[in-house]
Amino acid sequence: MMLTVPDQEIIELLPKLDTEEKAFVLSQIKSLIDKKAPTTGKQTLEQYNNEIKVAEARIDDGSYFTHEEVEELAKNW
Repeated sequence: MMLTVPDQEIIELLPKLDTEEKAFVLSQIKSLIDKKAPTTGKQTLEQYNNEIKVAEARIDDGSYFTHEEVEELAKNW
């Protein structure tokens, strides 16, 4: 089976990540796949837990806005 360029890049870059970073990437991939799956309108416990893990990883990564930052952003809406 011939790999696409993105597949090759993933294979090359993945070993450069530490375990925590790999877990974050995996949660992001799972989240993308979950979004593609047809929904019945109800969220499974696994989906809910995955979203929590993704959110916690973003917080740990510093990828969030403080309340004060949101207030400043809202002034420009």
